[in-house]
Amino acid sequence: MPRPQGSLIDLGDGRWIVRLTLGGLNAKGQRERLTRTVRGTKREASRVLNDWLKKKDDGLLTRVCRQTLDQWREEWLSTWCSELSPRTLHDYRTDLERYLTSELRTRRITALTPSDLQAWINQLRGRGLPPRTIRKVHAALRACLSKATRLGKTARNVAQLVELPRSGHREQSFLSPEQAYRFLSAAEGSRWHALFALMLTAGLRPGEALALRWSDLQGSALCVQRAISRAGSAVSMGPTKTGRRRMVALDTWTLSGSIVFGRLSGASDAESRSMKKL
Repeated sequence: MPRPQGSLIDLGDGRWIVRLTLGGLNAKGQRERLTRTVRGTKREASRVLNDWLKKKDDGLLTRVCRQTLDQWREEWLSTWCSELSPRTLHDYRTDLERYLTSELRTRRITALTPSDLQAWINQLRGRGLPPRTIRKVHAALRACLSKATRLGKTARNVAQLVELPRSGHREQSFLSPEQAYRFLSAAEGSRWHALFALMLTAGLRPGEALALRWSDLQGSALCVQRAISRAGSAVSMGPTKTGRRRMVALDTWTLSGSIVFGRLSGASDAESRSMKKL
């Protein structure tokens, strides 16, 4: 027969100690257990034990984790976020540092409740933060607690159970052809004219345009495969925002502007002459 995972100890004065072994060892090499003193009958103590056993079978009872939210946040950012882009990692760190309250920071992650986080969200709204900012900060905390749940540090991600403010619909604004023409006309003579023309005609993000190399120009098409991003004062080169490369066809007018941009950005005369042959 398998060894019982729980036990009841009669203290003899109407109190019972309920214990349940969770499995695994703590930092001191001791078995991890849940322990509670129940005042009442043996049936009431058994009810507590049976409830624990059911939660354990359902995966809702986890190993004891004594980390505070602040301690886990630091571990998560330094150990579990290596796949994030420098910009995303910087935003996560900055947002959590700026907006988490001291009350939440010092709370154990196993003791966090949906009510705690809902009160925090309401507090951010009361401070006048726009819904987009609140949702962005909440996304960072949700990702932080999601990893804790996957590692078995918490039974559930309570950040998924809160009500967030609605993000207002923002109408995207674009330059009309007439506005684009006036903009490029005003920029003519500037060293950035060709860059602006390339961004407008090819639909490039600024970081994508600034990360282009001559080898990305393949015939009359442009291979967009990397981007420059800024995280605080640090600038780094990495993949595009979507993580995918794409080919963008260029027209003759844009290609001629790219030759000018090449000269102004320091391309050699040989490179510029070779571009004219395309």
